Amino acid sequence: VSTDAGSYVSVADNGTTGSTRFGAVSNDFKIDVNSAERLRITSDGKIGAGTSSPKGVLDISGDQPDLVLTATDTSGASGQKMGAINFYNSDPSGDGPNNAAIIEAQHAGSVGNAANLLFKTKVAGSEGADALEAMRISSDGSVGIGTSSPSNKLSLGLTSGATTRLL
Repeated sequence: VSTDAGSYVSVADNGTTGSTRFGAVSNDFKIDVNSAERLRITSDGKIGAGTSSPKGVLDISGDQPDLVLTATDTSGASGQKMGAINFYNSDPSGDGPNNAAIIEAQHAGSVGNAANLLFKTKVAGSEGADALEAMRISSDGSVGIGTSSPSNKLSLGLTSGATTRLL
């Protein structure tokens, strides 16, 4: 179907009253399901789910939007990564992109759904190295800064001779 509003391909089966259509509108690609827009890729490469005008590279909009990362590996070994959000930067030095920061969830035990949340950062000048753990929130709610095994509600891993100062 081609109109002044865009060109679409519609898909429906005999047993439903709704349909799915996809096609071009202006310079964008969009997908409609049951007469409502569900996904759009704009001409400048932005992807919108639940919005026709995405504000960033990926814009997920809704009353209570969730971004879900599902680990399908059922082994669940303690310390195994469940999922992560990686922040890469471009590196003009020739070493290629760097994983500058990571927020990672990992299994806290071999059974159940307990998880630790790790925050990893990269020190300037560590070309080619991955981001290292800087802070952890353990499954019991303990926070460790500079330590991967917090023993109190707040544990600070200090080098010898370091001064602790909390404001």
